[in-house]
Amino acid sequence: MKKKIITIVCMLYAGLILYVYFMGYLSHFLAPKMHKYILSAALILLFIGLVALINKKFTYQFKPIDLILFLPIIAIFFAGTGKISLSLAKNRSNNFSMANKKASQVEDNTAKKEPSDNSYSQYDFTKVDYDVVDAAYSSIVDYLSNTDGVKNATGKTIRIRGFTVKKADYITPGYFAIGKYNISCCVADASVYGLLVDYDLSKIEDNGWYEIEGVLEKVTNKWGYETLAIKAVKVTKIDKNSEQLYIYPCYAYDNGSCSVLDNYDLK
Repeated sequence: MKKKIITIVCMLYAGLILYVYFMGYLSHFLAPKMHKYILSAALILLFIGLVALINKKFTYQFKPIDLILFLPIIAIFFAGTGKISLSLAKNRSNNFSMANKKASQVEDNTAKKEPSDNSYSQYDFTKVDYDVVDAAYSSIVDYLSNTDGVKNATGKTIRIRGFTVKKADYITPGYFAIGKYNISCCVADASVYGLLVDYDLSKIEDNGWYEIEGVLEKVTNKWGYETLAIKAVKVTKIDKNSEQLYIYPCYAYDNGSCSVLDNYDLK
């Protein structure tokens, strides 16, 4: 029986990993680049379990405290699909905040073109400058959040999809945020990546899902830094089930070449 306990634990852990993988939930816990490591661990656990079962010389002294090994297995049934609740977005670290210079230090951009109203007919969104698809999401947001983005992208058009956050410490009063959870390693480091939006707050649901088309305008955020926000021209509510909640660095998509970024002017 002592030998069987370690076999059961190893097999259960391996089975748990494979279950999460084949159900398509693994990306809710780990970034794609980490999948090969956790799958390798599943194979190692299977091997250890088999060795413990068939090797007569293998001994294991079971102790009651070892029952703690079963807690993660039990916890997975309460985790569901593993997706983070949108209500946690208010407390997650974020990438909405700062370019690298104070407002008084940023050069004027002569190409600046700010919309005077929300007339959709003023702008052609059939081909926007920044179409924020998932594979380019984190890279575009990083660029638009730094000094070069503020300097070069002001006045350009953008289309972005994501969930909304209306109240959080990182949101400048009078704006809301739209974004997705970015994962670089695992769900523990998930942070909200997105942009501030200038629009009538009374028409936006908190934790709602939207597609926003608009023009990037230079604003001063609550910390006194120049950054970019979207002057929304068209706001469309979308089905949350049609969108991925998580995004990953560009190399997690396709063949890892990040070729999708060639479509954008990220100087």
